Amino acid sequence: MIPPPIIPPALAAMAAYPQWICWQLVQRQGKPKPDKIPTDPHTRLPMDAQLPSNWMDAATALAAATAAQLGIGFVFTENDPFVFLDIDNCATPHGPNPWADHAYQLISALPGAAVETSCSGRGLHIFGRCARGLVHGCTNPLGLELYSSKRFVAIGTGAMGDAGTDCTAGFQAVAAHYFPPQADLTGVWTTEAQPGSGIADDYALVRKAIASQSARSVFGNKASFKDLWEANDLALSVTYPHPSQAYDASGADMA
Repeated sequence: MIPPPIIPPALAAMAAYPQWICWQLVQRQGKPKPDKIPTDPHTRLPMDAQLPSNWMDAATALAAATAAQLGIGFVFTENDPFVFLDIDNCATPHGPNPWADHAYQLISALPGAAVETSCSGRGLHIFGRCARGLVHGCTNPLGLELYSSKRFVAIGTGAMGDAGTDCTAGFQAVAAHYFPPQADLTGVWTTEAQPGSGIADDYALVRKAIASQSARSVFGNKASFKDLWEANDLALSVTYPHPSQAYDASGADMA
């Protein structure tokens, strides 16, 4: 469900930056829940959230979203001071508390930050300021995501706190504990087959990976190694959707 387009006082610091967009929910075949798709409010067609030409100031985005019955979102970039922590599926409607223990721990680690309920009602968003140069990964198996640029957030509901709060120390601690950057693999890779591997060259390795029955399990329910290697448009469009092309090539390349 798309919440009414409102920018609450808790997000006023973000409203000072002209990096707002509109979005809509689109149900894609084979996916259990709809995707939040950046949308041109005048044409209602998908658009690229990373293009500055598609951004609006907060007032314009609010007016456009209201007129077109769309949601509003904020695009994080390297030129703004905000960091976004997404705590997915942490609601506990049948437990003693409304949210899981780790959600409360993360809120406590970022005192004063803005906290809102996500659009689904099952997660939380935390926004705060952070000094430049935060080194971090982006995902965690607990259903956590951390972003400081190249990401948009669909604004949820019930925001409290202040997104303008300086949470540098807190975000540094959270990043170090939950989002360590990818380990340095210098010195691990070689151009020769490992002794005892039974694989003589790159081509043999690729053939084995394509033929492996366990190749799909490496990626969970996502596209298999064979799909990725052969650029299977049908499989990749489901796993790595993109609003304006066959699939998200960058996401597929990363996988």
